[in-house]
Amino acid sequence: MIYLIFIIPILGMMLYINTVKLLKNIKEGRNTANQTGWGAVLTGLILFLSFVVILNALSY
Repeated sequence: MIYLIFIIPILGMMLYINTVKLLKNIKEGRNTANQTGWGAVLTGLILFLSFVVILNALSY
C-alpha cells in the first residue's frame, strides 16, 4: 500500500508535464489529441488511486 504514496505524486508530475506540453501545442497551433487523451488517463489514475488510499485508510 505504501507504494501508492510514491506512485500518485509521480503521476501528478507526469500530468503537470503533459499539461505544459498541451498548452505549448495550443499556442503553436499543433494537434492536441495525444495530450488530451493522456491527460484524461492520468487524471483518472490519480483519482482512482487516491480513492484506493482513502478507502484503505478508512478500513483500519
